[in-house]
Amino acid sequence: MDNFKRYKMTKTEKLADLLSQASEAYYLGINPILSDAEFDSKRRELEKLCPSHPFLSQIGTSVKTSPLAKRKHYLPMGSLNNVFDIDSVDKWISNMKADDDPLVVLQWKLDGLSVELIYINGVFNKAITRGDGREGEDVTHTISLASGFPKKVNNFKEDFSIRAEAVLPISVWQKYHFDMANPRNAASGIVRRKSAKDSEHITIVAFDAALHDGTISLWKDENDKIAWMDKKGFKTVGTSLNKSSKTLLHLANFENARNDLDILTDGVVIKINDFALQDHLGEHELTPKWAKAYKFAAIGAHTIIEDVSWQVGSSGNITPVASVKPVFVGGTTIKRVTLHNIDEVERLKVCIGDEVEIIRAGEVIPKIIRVVKEGKNRKKISCTKCPECGSKPEIVGPILKCVNENCCGSRLKKIMNWIEKRNIMHFGEESIIKMVESGKITRIPNIYTITIEDMIESGIGKKMSEKIMEEIEKSRSCTIFDMIGSLGLDLLGRSEAENICELGYHTLDDFLKIKPDDLKKHSGYGDVNSERIVDSIQKNKSLLKEMEKHMKISKFAKAKSGGTLSQKSFCFTGAASIPRKELQEMVTNRGGINESSVKKGLSYLVMADPNSTTVKTQKAKSLGVEIISEEEFFRMCGK
Repeated sequence: MDNFKRYKMTKTEKLADLLSQASEAYYLGINPILSDAEFDSKRRELEKLCPSHPFLSQIGTSVKTSPLAKRKHYLPMGSLNNVFDIDSVDKWISNMKADDDPLVVLQWKLDGLSVELIYINGVFNKAITRGDGREGEDVTHTISLASGFPKKVNNFKEDFSIRAEAVLPISVWQKYHFDMANPRNAASGIVRRKSAKDSEHITIVAFDAALHDGTISLWKDENDKIAWMDKKGFKTVGTSLNKSSKTLLHLANFENARNDLDILTDGVVIKINDFALQDHLGEHELTPKWAKAYKFAAIGAHTIIEDVSWQVGSSGNITPVASVKPVFVGGTTIKRVTLHNIDEVERLKVCIGDEVEIIRAGEVIPKIIRVVKEGKNRKKISCTKCPECGSKPEIVGPILKCVNENCCGSRLKKIMNWIEKRNIMHFGEESIIKMVESGKITRIPNIYTITIEDMIESGIGKKMSEKIMEEIEKSRSCTIFDMIGSLGLDLLGRSEAENICELGYHTLDDFLKIKPDDLKKHSGYGDVNSERIVDSIQKNKSLLKEMEKHMKISKFAKAKSGGTLSQKSFCFTGAASIPRKELQEMVTNRGGINESSVKKGLSYLVMADPNSTTVKTQKAKSLGVEIISEEEFFRMCGK
């Protein structure tokens, strides 16, 4: 029995030590030792082994060894108890509300660095990290340059503190800091620097406020407090006020909208709205009993690279794709992860057999961000021949490329890419493969020379063939940038082709006359890109001229910056009376913006039935996006 006790304590202390190291790495922005899912799992294991262990009541991490100046908080910054499943939330609410149905506030649980902003006489004075809840680091020098909060609150002379999250928007992380493990680590690293470098990339999002003089009552409840911060110029966390009995329904809405945010979130904070009920429930060691943090499935996890395959894209690019040991990340099971290109493989120094960390944040596709542990029998990731045609690939910049113009793999991808980009309905992959295998389609131009009889001979039914032919005829009408941007040419996607049109190249003849020096005159076109774009156009000169004969190319019309739809954004979903491309062109031509998904800030979701209950509709409603019919959209366009 004594031996068992000694073994149990040894296991407990080892577990607590690991959690302590991982916690320090998390709060200080060091490369993670454990993924979020592993940390939560091991913390629950410690709770079972030793419910009274000191680590479990620890808040944040000590800042004793930090090189930054230390400051005491005016008001201690506590933490919340986490719940990981709906049943636990339901149980907590049932125990808390008794016979009543009190209002609760739901707020995004943002994954950044918690800070206290101190205001003296209504003027911003200091910023302090949470640290251990009682003492943190003075980060005034970096936070001062961040956005999202006023330096002076007008018509307010009280001393008060704002509790907020210092975050790095996902879009900013992708653009400037993708070499750092995730947006949270990047935010922590930037805020805690000795210099103020990159501090302007940080956004402050407020979630709580407190007066230093506790005898003054300024707000009537939590929701009123958020409204006050909004009015005073603070960027506040997304908040929803609901009856506690509806909490589970609204949690589902939050989780559905998670990927539409540009800020990393790992859950929802649930707070009792009424201050009197908060006081009645109380707190324990800086942890309130009137609030919980419901955590989503983790966006990051560790797994093993089991193999790597190579895929040929429509422009001949050969991309490595890692097959990994299945792991649950961001609400879905991940089995395959792109490695992007050979430069990324070299940068990560990753091999088959390695344990790696992958993340899935916001709209970001699953991505390997680092090697956690090298495998015992590592195998180098390399490609010596095209997986489709066997040709020896060439290295073009960071890209491995099959330069065989007759490569069957890239040829099929080009055809499928065109059909998808031109929105040729009913022409699915199975039908395309039948046409390719029968030899009726070997190149994109063949799409516009085939007959219904050709399709029937290839094994496609008569009715389906007629539907496909009707869609092919519709797809002939397009802009010059639609045509060029749908062919799968190197560096010439639709948006890039449209950018070049905006520079004054409005016809195919204009494109064919472009020289690298012409593009270099414009911002965003360096030597390498200019050379590759022009080379891509010239190599495909005959294809472009051939395609022009098959298409009905409309005259280029520059988007109107002050049009009737200026500053309005639209997302189209479901069936429509005209091709979606034409609907999107109507938006662009009137100065509006097209979005591919429902997200915060979207002006309108356009669909056949605005009363539908689809996922997109529910997401739009939860984000406050207006849902309109196609007829209403046409009226806005003056049709």
